Amino acid sequence: MSRRWRVLAAALALSVAGVVAGATVPRAHAHGRVPVGAVHVAGETAQDVVTGRLLFVGASYSIGLGATNAAEGYASLLADRMHQPYSVNAVSGTGFQNAGRHHSGTFAERIARIPVLPAPSIVVIQGGRDDTRFPSSREYAAALDTIQLAQHRFRSARVVVLGPIPAVLPVSTRILAIRSAIGQACRAARAGFIDPIAQRWITPENIRSYSGRIHGHPNDAGYAYITTRLIAALPAALHASQPPLQPLPTPSASPTTAALT
Repeated sequence: MSRRWRVLAAALALSVAGVVAGATVPRAHAHGRVPVGAVHVAGETAQDVVTGRLLFVGASYSIGLGATNAAEGYASLLADRMHQPYSVNAVSGTGFQNAGRHHSGTFAERIARIPVLPAPSIVVIQGGRDDTRFPSSREYAAALDTIQLAQHRFRSARVVVLGPIPAVLPVSTRILAIRSAIGQACRAARAGFIDPIAQRWITPENIRSYSGRIHGHPNDAGYAYITTRLIAALPAALHASQPPLQPLPTPSASPTTAALT
């Protein structure tokens, strides 16, 4: 088995005050990881289709809140296993509609400020759970605007959205509505969508063992598990994504008014 497919049950614990939007995180070093079999989709593994810089835009899960080591969040673990450079732009409590307690910016507002160089080859947008206090009817438009902005700002990149990862079971109707709207936006924008709810990443059998010391967030084993599931889902998501097909109009201050279908 290739040494590239080793994973350590570890992750990242950072306080909200310590998170800086747009911060670049150095790639983690592989060390002491448990072998995990490569996952094939149409004869390919994630390592076959992931080449070039990875950019992660998201909320607390993208900074690994709740784990123990700053080099072991799922973003770091994934980039390490892909042997690719990466950067993280993540702020706890933010989303497609939610600018966060300190007005750090929605995903789209932060994407608009991220330098286009060095150009990423893949953009992973993670979140949705922090939008549950906002109208779910507006989530589709906000997610669609965010995805299209990323597609046109990083023109050579494939955009993949990692939807809400449940912290409690059963999943609330609010989170289900948010997740549905994000999925529809991904289909409309021809972006990849990874749906942890539909794929049953979190089950009654594993939720306790993956729950961390910070309420609603994984522990070390949970982030390592998320990494493994993400690697398994990436090839299909990347094949579903498409580069931009036409120029993006000048972004407006408010989201488009696309309706849910």
